[in-house]
Amino acid sequence: MKSLFTAFLAIAAVQATPAFSDQSKDLHARAVDLKVQYYKDGGCKDFAVQFSPGTSNRCYGYSYSNTNSANIVSCGGNSVACTCYMFEQDNCKGNSVRTVALSGSGSSCISNWGKGYKSMQCYTTQL
Repeated sequence: MKSLFTAFLAIAAVQATPAFSDQSKDLHARAVDLKVQYYKDGGCKDFAVQFSPGTSNRCYGYSYSNTNSANIVSCGGNSVACTCYMFEQDNCKGNSVRTVALSGSGSSCISNWGKGYKSMQCYTTQL
């Protein structure tokens, strides 16, 4: 019985071995020109500031007073999607909203009227 149990464990261990792909598609920093803009209004019309938060999926703190909406204005890269999670609080804490832009384009406007956004995490995904 002990040898049967040992054989079962050996088979289970082989089946549970993860397979790694040479073409990882998620959460990699790439040479992508990602630009985000903050706006004073809630509809991404009254421009306030533009900046580049990077694509390393690290928390990027950027608070700009009296801003209420944001969007990705450019995702320059070859066959990538740029994703940013925008947070109400510093240090990527609190409520967040996700926005996505494809290569060569921007994302839709996200609004957080009265609070704005104070930090974000952005990354790219190969398409």
